[in-house]
Amino acid sequence: MYRKLLNVVLFLMACMAFGAVAASDPPAAIESGIVKARVTAVASNYTSFTVRIGDGEEKLVLDEVAAKALQAKLRINPGDRIAVILGAPEAAGGTTVKEFKGLEKQVGVGYRLLFLFIGLVVILACFAVFSTGNLRGFVIGADNRYSNSKIQIVLWFGSLFVIYLGTLMLRVYVYGWDLLGGVGITENLLALSGLSVFTYGSAKAITSSQHENAKQGLEKARGEASAAQGNAAAPGAAADLQVLAAHAAGLQSQAQQQVDLKTQGTPEMKNLFCDDLGNLDFGDSQMFFIVLLTVAIFILTSFHFLEWVAYSPQIILPDLDTTLLSTFGLGQGAYLVKKAASPLGRG
Repeated sequence: MYRKLLNVVLFLMACMAFGAVAASDPPAAIESGIVKARVTAVASNYTSFTVRIGDGEEKLVLDEVAAKALQAKLRINPGDRIAVILGAPEAAGGTTVKEFKGLEKQVGVGYRLLFLFIGLVVILACFAVFSTGNLRGFVIGADNRYSNSKIQIVLWFGSLFVIYLGTLMLRVYVYGWDLLGGVGITENLLALSGLSVFTYGSAKAITSSQHENAKQGLEKARGEASAAQGNAAAPGAAADLQVLAAHAAGLQSQAQQQVDLKTQGTPEMKNLFCDDLGNLDFGDSQMFFIVLLTVAIFILTSFHFLEWVAYSPQIILPDLDTTLLSTFGLGQGAYLVKKAASPLGRG
């Protein structure tokens, strides 16, 4: 199980590194009078810096007081991306900066992987403390099999918190403790988190109800079997009573098998795709793959998003599109309906 999960993690890391290498730096843009460009040089006294606009370069000029204040706060360096509103051209050359609107600093692949890995270690350490070292306990159900509902919530919230912690640490690393916090999520991410929690809780309730009904059925079968055996053992009992006793014993055996089915399993990878009898289950399979796809897309999108860290009190983690959100919700709904409608051990 751990080896397969490690392979998945290594594959995602390779995809992130490839995407970072393949990405190209976007050209400068002008939106609503705001010029967005990449800094290529900074004057020694910070009163001017050169940016690339289109195929050429432009010198931007600041007054000395503003330059010192800006540099003390933001530490603009070559390679950064800035957003400014330009003023009048300078007689000595260059264009004045009327207003400074934003700054983004680039973070290399290695640092992004490092901080996300630290976030993963923090999450795993917390899980280890809460589970007293038994990490598998978070994904194994009462039947001692891997639980789809538990795995989906661990995968989603694990990835969400890893990205959140990695983003927090990167912001502090790049700009300092002033930007600790201020990381929000979109409505789609919030809705997806709610769906994940709802699926976990509903699956737990359905399984508990089915298990309780099976136990009650077993107790009833035992009582009927005991009464039937007592009648059949009485002197002069008719043959029909002995047949009824045998039938009641058979019902008791079936009820016992239903209870054992949900308490004596073995944790295996096939638990994620098969029912308790080992038959391939489409409801389980589709939910697992949709969750895996959602987590993979979110991690890759977030890794690309963290290439440029903006100086801003508030940022929002990258969103997931409504198609993926809808697919996630439908997959979870199909899983729960199938689980509620199926007999114990087959859902």
